[in-house]
Amino acid sequence: MASQVISNVPAAILLAPFTKYHQSILLGVNIGGLGTLIASLANLIGYKIVRIQIPNDCKLFTRNFYLINIIYLTLLTIVISFIV
Repeated sequence: MASQVISNVPAAILLAPFTKYHQSILLGVNIGGLGTLIASLANLIGYKIVRIQIPNDCKLFTRNFYLINIIYLTLLTIVISFIV
């Protein structure tokens, strides 16, 4: 959840001192980039490129971005819940 408020790497750095489950933090860094545009710096860079290169398709990009991220995040959550 922290990755959805601040970017995923800063969230991992913030949370790492408070846990002994470092493998979970690493997994969270990778999965944490899914969800919102601010969840990952890479998401923001991609959005900025779309805004510059194809400004008329920003709304389409944003809609598809969230749709794909929600589907992928849901699938990952289901798979991980069966593994754990």
